[in-house]
Amino acid sequence: MKKILIPFLILIIIVIVGLVSLSGGKKGIIYESPILSNSQDLKTLMSRESENLTTYKLIDTANSIYSIPIDSAINIYISENNS
Repeated sequence: MKKILIPFLILIIIVIVGLVSLSGGKKGIIYESPILSNSQDLKTLMSRESENLTTYKLIDTANSIYSIPIDSAINIYISENNS
């Protein structure tokens, strides 16, 4: 059980650290009105989220923390836990 849990927790931590670092440490963006499907805000948000899920990035050089694409993370998790 621990063999499966530890890589999963590491993946979650990497994703959270990546999202926090990419937001510039802000608490989050609060929209007072709904985002319309054709709005520039929604297009920007979708583009940023797509980039977060599909690119490799260096998060923290000192601690060797990286962000990897979600597909790669899933494949690594599956391959490590199928043996």
